[in-house]
Amino acid sequence: MKPLRFCVISCLSIFILSLFAPVSISSQAFMTAEEAFEAHGIEHYAYMDASKADARLKPIILEARKRIIYSVAGDGWAQDGVKAYVADSKGNIKERIPCFHELFPADWEPPI
Repeated sequence: MKPLRFCVISCLSIFILSLFAPVSISSQAFMTAEEAFEAHGIEHYAYMDASKADARLKPIILEARKRIIYSVAGDGWAQDGVKAYVADSKGNIKERIPCFHELFPADWEPPI
C-alpha cells in the first residue's frame, strides 16, 4: 500500500509543479495558432525571423503573416514590380497603390 501511495503523491507533485513552470517558446509551438495569437498577439509571431525559428513555430509565423497581409488587402497593395493606381470615374489618378514589399518586410512572401 505504501509504494502505491508514494507513487500517487509523486505524480500529483509533478503535476502541480508543472502548472507553475515557465512556458518557453519551444513549448508554445505545441499551441494552435489561435492559442498562440491570443497569448502573445499576431504581430509577435508575424515579425519573428522565420529562418531562425524552431520548425514547429514556422506554421504559426506564416499564419500570422497571412492574416496581417489579408487585413490590409482592403486598402490595397500591388504585386512587386506592378504599378497600380486608384482613379476616379473620369480616369484621374487619385493615389498610387503601394507594392507588397513597401508594406511588408523583405523576408515575407506575397500570398499566391
